[in-house]
Amino acid sequence: MEFHNTAAFVFRSLPFKDFDKRVILLTRQFGKITAIANRAQRSQKRFGAGLESLTLLSLVYGEKTSSSLVHLSEVHILDSFWVLKKNMKKLAYGSYFLELLSEVMRENEASHELFDFLKAFLKALEKSKEEELLARLFEARLLPKIGYQPILRHCLRCKASIDLLHAELFFSLDSGGILCLGCLRKSKEAVQKVSKEAIFYLDHMMSQKKSLSVNVALGQEIKAFLPPFLFHHLGKRLKSYDFIEKLVGE
Repeated sequence: MEFHNTAAFVFRSLPFKDFDKRVILLTRQFGKITAIANRAQRSQKRFGAGLESLTLLSLVYGEKTSSSLVHLSEVHILDSFWVLKKNMKKLAYGSYFLELLSEVMRENEASHELFDFLKAFLKALEKSKEEELLARLFEARLLPKIGYQPILRHCLRCKASIDLLHAELFFSLDSGGILCLGCLRKSKEAVQKVSKEAIFYLDHMMSQKKSLSVNVALGQEIKAFLPPFLFHHLGKRLKSYDFIEKLVGE
């Protein structure tokens, strides 16, 4: 058996057979992996709270060439993110960030950039008072990292600069970018009407600049098309996002 050492986020931990647990991990060196924690249902001594979702670990696992599942050998908690776990709203957003990364992280492939990206946003979430706007920033900055960066500075079809467009603008969920009114009439794509201000704000979000003024109204407008665009290309709507919608709506 070959052993590996890596940092990892626990995404999900489920019962497996009679005494074990099946743990989905998002690792820095090896991407998404599924590990078996032997006797983790029976005893808390070996793994303790280290198998809870939204926990950052340093771990050692063993791998056999004959099996797609690896076996956890050691875990050490690096960060439990208790600030998030003791606040239902922050926990919901943290779970959303985690589920998004689980959907886009590849199996058995180094994921240093995505891993560090997730860690930075979870730490920011601990301090943030604008969790919803932070979620839009997370989505916006994730898109270029996974190859879905939308075209925002000109119309997808006629290439007219957004600065020169004065009529209504629309965001295409299919093509990922803006369409002017004239081009929309020639298209059958799924679209969402947007303001020029919202497009400029989203473009600023994606620019990687640290300074971003809090604009709740524009954040709400972007919410109408940015998560749907992301889910459209993922091919599914995430349960953690629906939970947030239910939570903030109560």
